[in-house]
Amino acid sequence: MLLNIFVMTPADSLVNGAIEGYRIGDYPPPLDDSPVYLPPDGFIRVTRDMLGVNLSPNFKLGQFVEQQDGRYPKYVVLRERLLLKLEAFLEYLNEVEISAESLSVVRGYITPVVNQRLGGMRDSRHIYGGAATFIVDNDNDGRMDDIDRNGTLNRADGVALFDLADELFSRPGKEYLKGGLHLYDDASLNTTLLMMDARGFRKRWENDSEVPELPESLRPKHKRQFE
Repeated sequence: MLLNIFVMTPADSLVNGAIEGYRIGDYPPPLDDSPVYLPPDGFIRVTRDMLGVNLSPNFKLGQFVEQQDGRYPKYVVLRERLLLKLEAFLEYLNEVEISAESLSVVRGYITPVVNQRLGGMRDSRHIYGGAATFIVDNDNDGRMDDIDRNGTLNRADGVALFDLADELFSRPGKEYLKGGLHLYDDASLNTTLLMMDARGFRKRWENDSEVPELPESLRPKHKRQFE
């Protein structure tokens, strides 16, 4: 077993919303005084040679790093429960014969300053390191694969993926992985995306909820790109 240990950079290292010139911004006050929305205690410092480091058996650090620009080091926040949830879902997909080595992450950690610029929700789980927006993309073409196996790539594939996740995390024994699911279309990527978070309680959004399109700097990051 390979064990990777990350020593966090304390949050009080932030100076004017940045660490080593990397802009993070300010975290909002906790929503309804909930501990789920407390600012992070620290950040993982990421250098370019760390992008291929495994966070879990099938997910790499580089999949969750925000691409503000090409400069390093960068900083990231990740919740362990999110990684457990992603691994559980990936295992389930392979059990139902939807083969996947990993999930192609479109949005992992997003800093508060970038979240605000993108027009994201004030309390987005992405800024707390507790959410991932992704597709299943085994052919690495940047679009959701044919999940429903009807020979056509369309929104129905995203709906099928959503239903699989909803079914899995509604099972008895999966309560500790409860969280949010949000299915939406991104015109800039020409695909349907699934957002999954591990907030600890069930949350669903209408499928037609508006989410800002992704800039060129935020594109699906498959684990094979970091090998």
